[in-house]
Formats: sequence, structure tokens, C-alpha cells
Amino acid sequence: MLGPAGERFTENRSVDGSIPFIVNECVRILKRNMKRRSIISGIFRIDEWEYPEEVLREALVNALVHRDYSDFARGMQVQVEMYPDRLVIRNPGGLYGPVDVGVLGITGVTSSRNKALLKILEDTPYFDGHMVCENRGSGITRIRIALTEAGMEPPHFTDSVSSFTAEFPNHTLLDQEALEWLQSLDNRPLSRSQMSALVMMRNGVVMTNSAYRASTGVQDSRTVTRELRDLVERGLIEQEGTRGTTTYRLPSNDPLQTEQTDEPVTTDDDLTRNSARVMAGLSAEGSSRSEIEERTGLKPHQVFRALKALRERGLVEMTGQPRSRTARYRRVPQIPEA
Repeated sequence: MLGPAGERFTENRSVDGSIPFIVNECVRILKRNMKRRSIISGIFRIDEWEYPEEVLREALVNALVHRDYSDFARGMQVQVEMYPDRLVIRNPGGLYGPVDVGVLGITGVTSSRNKALLKILEDTPYFDGHMVCENRGSGITRIRIALTEAGMEPPHFTDSVSSFTAEFPNHTLLDQEALEWLQSLDNRPLSRSQMSALVMMRNGVVMTNSAYRASTGVQDSRTVTRELRDLVERGLIEQEGTRGTTTYRLPSNDPLQTEQTDEPVTTDDDLTRNSARVMAGLSAEGSSRSEIEERTGLKPHQVFRALKALRERGLVEMTGQPRSRTARYRRVPQIPEA
């Protein structure tokens, strides 16, 4: 673990004992070194750990159950490393059997080099009363689902002959800015998986049915097809190709991209056309986004992007809560140069 001053470790512990004890103790140590963040959901405020506890537990169990226990690897440990931007869990021994790293937790294909141990742990209680391994082969699936529910990026898996590594990025896809962007797209509700997929496509990811399942934890291909079709019909994404070659991405004429590549108008401020129109549409007492849309004729996406750019440049300020209907925007008075 890297400390705030750049020190290599803030805590270096070795944990021995039964698998339930090791998992419980590791989770306790990790939580002691984790922060809690507050998520506003409706009128409620929810405090969450940086990493969902279920993700920690399932990842640790997976590493201990599927590690290589042969004579050659017995001197090697399962390693847990926490960095400011990620959590890494590494175990001796790569994937076993006909399992591909790209479809872990997506297909029903499972394989274990330690079948006897897995069977024992299916009947071994954890400290909360549940079994250590409740459903064979479901650990990675539960990890993907838990991360999606927390609005976090999917894990990254690396497989080699001698080791298997699971890496969990320490940031959420659905941050405040992303939530505001999603809110500007459509008044109709989106599922959590649709929200995550849209934000990833916004970040440049070209989505496929299998990539959607891998990224969101949705296992049923028919559900994925239905959710993607819904986004296409609502005009939020574009479909290219058919059947096995189908891909999805944000529309090529998406206002988010248009605003970024819009030619600058000839003004001293060097504003884009959309930004200049938004500036002209602001009243002295402040304007709501809907009022700006009505005055400028711009779409919600364009107004959102222009306001964001203007606020970043210190030309516009906002009053009220970011996601509130009462939020208003007004020009920041400019001090004339001497």
C-alpha cells in the first residue's frame, strides 16, 4: 500500500489460518485502510466503502480456492495490494482448464484445479452464516454484478502460466459529472447497466453484446439485446453491423462531440458557437437549463456541454444544487483590464 507521502507500505501483514479466517481478517484489514464515500440517492444519503465488501470477499475466496497448491507453488502466497487508484489480488497459478479470461463470469464454463477443496467450502460456514462457496462458479459473476450496482468499472483480469491477477480500479463510472450528462439525455429512466454502458461508450468504448455482459455483469444475452435495442430506439446510441458483427456506439452526430469539434466563432473570447449562443441566452438574474434551451434552440446535450465548458473557464457560475430543477446559471462579472 502506498501512503500519502509515497512510502511503499502503510501496512504490511501476513495472515495465516483457515480460509474463512483469512478472508474475514483480510476484509477487516482492507476496510481499516479504505475510505467511505457518500452517495446521494433521491432524498437519502448512503455511505459506501470504496470497494463493496461483497467484492472483497468473493475476490479473496476466488484467489484462495483456485490458487495452485502443488509442491512447486506452496511457498508462494496470495498477495493483496492496495494502491490509491486500485486494488490488486494475485494468486499463484493461472486459469485452469478450458476457461478464457475474456469471458470470466459471463459464460457458464467453469473449471477448478481444487475440486475437493471447493466441495468442502460449499459446506463450510462463513462468519455471517452463509457458506464460503455458495454456488460453484458464481464468484466472478457476483463480483461483476456488485461492481455494477456500485456504479464502478468492471475488474481487469490478467492470466499467466504462473499467476492470476484481479485488478479493481478505485473510481466510479457514475460520478457527478457523468450523472448530469445521463440526466440530460432522456427523461425516461435507464437501468444501472444501461447507464454504465452509456458512460463507457462516452469514454470511447465500442460496445458489443459480449462486451456489455462483461462490463455490466448482466448474464442473459436476451436481456442485453433488449437493453441495447431500447437505447437504439431512443436514439441514444447507433447500431452498426448485424448478428455476430454488431457493434454499438454513441451517435456520430452526438452533440457532446459536436460541441467539442465546433468551429470557434470570431470573438475575443474564442468561444464555440454553442457556447456563444448559451452566453447570449443567459439573463441577468440567472437562467435554468430549460430556459436556455428554449432561448437558444439548442438540444439538452448541447446546453449541458456548453455550460460545463463555460463554467470551467470561469465565465458562468451556477446557483443551487447541480441536479436540481432549481439550478440556475448566470454570467460571472468580468473585471475590466487596467
